[in-house]
Amino acid sequence: MLNRVTRVTSAVAVDGKTVQPACYEGVICWANRGARLTLAGLFLWAGMRKAMEPAMFLQDIESFQLLPYRWAWLVSIWLPYLEITAAVALLWGRKWTQAASGLLGAMLLVFVGATISAWARGLTLACGCFGHSSEPSSYSWMLTRNLVLLALAGCIFRTGKTTISITKPVRDTNSDEQTNPVL
Repeated sequence: MLNRVTRVTSAVAVDGKTVQPACYEGVICWANRGARLTLAGLFLWAGMRKAMEPAMFLQDIESFQLLPYRWAWLVSIWLPYLEITAAVALLWGRKWTQAASGLLGAMLLVFVGATISAWARGLTLACGCFGHSSEPSSYSWMLTRNLVLLALAGCIFRTGKTTISITKPVRDTNSDEQTNPVL
């Protein structure tokens, strides 16, 4: 008798039993892991740099000329911590992966929109993405970088919850065997 195998988002059902995939062996899982580490690392670094200099980040936000001062001030205070929280949640894995990648993707869409708006209005600005800079930024570079990061966030979001986490080992739901995952 042939085993009936049905693929679901993060596990494989074999004859009614759920078995977690051996994710560390697959190329897609390595790519997902690399994308998670890249995106989380960049947003963690960017959020920490902005959190250390909120006044400089406020100047960078105001240079886009999109928000009134009070809103720009609020964004300069809470956005760095939102980025840090989303990055940690992305690293945490398990059920937080999809939510964190969705949040980071939404933020990247806003960043892309703000960049296009500033470019269309002919503003000269320094990107405050990774800390304050006195040099004017290239719009094409900012858009390319943000679109690549948006694609990474989309790929992570598409793959859904991951079986790999930095906090808990992966367990086969049908046995007591444990394997310690590598990010």
